[in-house]
Amino acid sequence: MKDTHLIYLILAYIFNEFDEKKLLKKIYELSNKSDDEIKEFLNKIGGNLYGSSK
Repeated sequence: MKDTHLIYLILAYIFNEFDEKKLLKKIYELSNKSDDEIKEFLNKIGGNLYGSSK
């Protein structure tokens, strides 16, 4: 499995979006956010990935 394919699958799982165009749009929207907003997003998904609700 190529690294890019693995990253795509991880992001699809995180965003719960498996349509490629919609996923890329969500990634693009995230890239336009401030550093603090991105940190907050990562904290939220970090908790969700490990079964905790933050």
